[in-house]
Amino acid sequence: MGIKSGYLKIFFAAVIWGTIGVITRWSSLAPLELSFYRVLIAGIALFLILPRGQRLIILHTKHFLLIVLAGILFALDNLLFFYAIHLTSLSNAALPYNMQPIFMAIIAPLILKEKLKARYVVSFIFAVAGVGILVTPSLINISYGDIIGISFALVGALFLAVIALIAKRINIQAITFVYFKMIIAAICLLPFIKITSIITTNFTNSLVFILIIALVHTALAYILYYDGLKAVKIQHVVALTYFIPVVASLTGYFIFNEAITGYTVIGGLLIIVNGAIVAFNN
Repeated sequence: MGIKSGYLKIFFAAVIWGTIGVITRWSSLAPLELSFYRVLIAGIALFLILPRGQRLIILHTKHFLLIVLAGILFALDNLLFFYAIHLTSLSNAALPYNMQPIFMAIIAPLILKEKLKARYVVSFIFAVAGVGILVTPSLINISYGDIIGISFALVGALFLAVIALIAKRINIQAITFVYFKMIIAAICLLPFIKITSIITTNFTNSLVFILIIALVHTALAYILYYDGLKAVKIQHVVALTYFIPVVASLTGYFIFNEAITGYTVIGGLLIIVNGAIVAFNN
């Protein structure tokens, strides 16, 4: 029952994340501001939910440095992903962003002491080929914004993979891990935020979208994801995250009329199918 519940949690988190690109564009906020408000509001919400003892557990755990690292990486990941959405289409941002499972499979031996299998290296090569096909239209049309956006998404995927493996390794509740990750990320981003811009016209008009991203796409989705990750093998669970680019591409097409080209289909399918093979071929 626990394993089935874990799969459902991962699935629902993936569907939620698939819609974040649409909400991000509707918010009309710059990537830096949106990243800060996202983690700050999510952190405050979790602070109100967590018991007092859980709020201070970071001071009594041997995993202090790993949790801090996760928060720093999440701050960087937020910036990279939101900039990617601003620079390129939702499909171009979401598909390479979901190479996270491939990165997880490759770096798992370093963090979880799992044996690196040769097929994971081969899978990584095929996944990179999928991204290459994905960026082909950008190269043809000399769209440097697309190339930079896809590059940002790839680096963000790498950071997310490291964070997920840290979450699986340390022995604290998912909600507590997400809370500390949000607070640390907010602290990292705070020096770059102008105090006078905290309450702006854009912020007021975008408040509903900010709350949705912070509470649903961040606090809720990451709690579901990390909780599910602890119950099921990584190679199986990560396959469900490939619903994210599917949902993102469909929402981009139906809401923003973004074209789904042959390159998008072929490159996306190569990434998704390859990820599914990695997940189920144990």
